[in-house]
Amino acid sequence: MNECKKLKLRLSSSAVSSELKSAEDYKKEILKLKQTLNDTLEANYNLSIKFLRMKNTKTCLKTELKAMKLEHDKLQNDYKARIESLTAELNTILDEKLDSAISPSSKKYMQLVKQNSCLVYENLCLQLEVDNLNLKLEHMKLEKTRSETNSRLSYMHHDNVEQHKLTCNTPKERKKGIMKENAERNSHVLTHVVESVIAFANSHLMQKAQNKLAIMACHSRTSQFIYPGPGKPQDIRQVDGQYEAFTVVEKTTKQNLTQLLASETSTVVTESLLAGAIAMALCYILNCRILVVTGSDCSASQYMNYMNVFFTAQKKSIVIDVCALDQHLSLLQQGCDITGGLYLKVPQLQGLLQYLLWVFLPEPPIREKLVLPPPVKVDYRAACFCHRELIDIGYVCSVCLSIFCKFSPICTTATLSSKCQPP
Repeated sequence: MNECKKLKLRLSSSAVSSELKSAEDYKKEILKLKQTLNDTLEANYNLSIKFLRMKNTKTCLKTELKAMKLEHDKLQNDYKARIESLTAELNTILDEKLDSAISPSSKKYMQLVKQNSCLVYENLCLQLEVDNLNLKLEHMKLEKTRSETNSRLSYMHHDNVEQHKLTCNTPKERKKGIMKENAERNSHVLTHVVESVIAFANSHLMQKAQNKLAIMACHSRTSQFIYPGPGKPQDIRQVDGQYEAFTVVEKTTKQNLTQLLASETSTVVTESLLAGAIAMALCYILNCRILVVTGSDCSASQYMNYMNVFFTAQKKSIVIDVCALDQHLSLLQQGCDITGGLYLKVPQLQGLLQYLLWVFLPEPPIREKLVLPPPVKVDYRAACFCHRELIDIGYVCSVCLSIFCKFSPICTTATLSSKCQPP
């Protein structure tokens, strides 16, 4: 028993000593690593300082070299101009001497002097051109040496660059990828909207045999009918399981819409000609209703156009409904309220067809018996005639009822002076 206790004590003491020894070794290694890290940081700091000094020196030398080159070019041009003036002055003097009454030997001597001066001038010009060519040659040699050095460096880091390309994209590539994703997303959204509108149009035709349909599309340059299309109706074969009239609506609308989008080649984002499209629709129909499905903004610059079409529709008892896809449209809200139509900002674009069938497919007399979304508060702000911006308080001309955001003694619309005094 005593021998076992002694052996246990000996083993425990050896384990403790080994643990202490390993801890001391770790401390020594940590101190050694710290020292190595400090030395590395100091070396990097010194290299950075040297690099910044070299860079500063390089920039200063470039600036001085550029200034010296400009001064050299200036002196060279002045020197050349001075030589030309002296040569012209010498030729003038020689011509005067030759025209005067002198001996034949003196005249021959003057001619030799004149020829010599011309040769000297040409020699100096050639020397200047040779100097310029030598400078260009030296510059080309430096550029060649620099390109060879860069090629060697790029070859040395070729493997690292290839590995980096495999692991990450450059900012330009990432930007291209984002733009491609946005284009695909916009194309998907447009396809979904077109399919929903075509399904809604076919549902309208299916309600009554007397129902008629006309579809218009517009962008920043034009507005045109995409159904029925221009010219004769297309001879479209019936698709199995689909009513022939529905097939005609779908094919004609998609084909004409594709042509309309292809005609828009400008990349500049401008206002959509929505007011003009509504005006064309008012000229086409009689005692019907208009549904506007838009994802653009109703700009205040077309305020008068919107007001004209809204009051024209009210006078003709034509209801204008608006389905906004992107944002709330205050001017179109006013049009719906004036004509007795419905305005809806679609909460979710995925359910566009459901909202079209639920809210806009029933005729106006039937809507009173349905549970529809509550009407939103109409923003009845008017747009000023001077800046085409919506305002809360403005000044109205008593003659032509033009609205201005600031007081003006002369109405620019009626070109009449006002007797009122500014507040």
